Amino acid sequence: TYDANNIFPDGKTAQPPVFGSIPRHMVPFQYPKTSKGLKLAGKELINPFEVNAINLSRGEVEYNVFCANCHGFDGKGDGNLYASGKYPSEPPSLITNEMLEKPDGEFYHTITLGSAIMGSFASLIRPQDKWKIILYIKNKLPKKELNRK
Repeated sequence: TYDANNIFPDGKTAQPPVFGSIPRHMVPFQYPKTSKGLKLAGKELINPFEVNAINLSRGEVEYNVFCANCHGFDGKGDGNLYASGKYPSEPPSLITNEMLEKPDGEFYHTITLGSAIMGSFASLIRPQDKWKIILYIKNKLPKKELNRK
């Protein structure tokens, strides 16, 4: 791969991908990082996974790895990054009625592209796991709070 190669003009064997090519198994996200793109994703994107123990379990694992550090293990926005004082802006609670009523597609858009403060997780979380995280947020996190009361 890294040997010199006199066949190509730049003399390298490993060539960059052709401009505009898409990696195998990667589906480009077609919604822009705008409020209009967020709302459109909310209308058009439907969670393809059903609520069941396997999907919720996977969603919990992925949530705990990627989301809990900011949003907290209970989804209240009190994760370690904020609670430690290392992050100046409090992440939103994911268990408010306003958040839980948001369409799944809006959550998917935000996880994929990020928001004003939250970074993008597009390259870190597989598409199917994003949907399972959303199932977990909407179906298990509110119950965790109810069980504490």
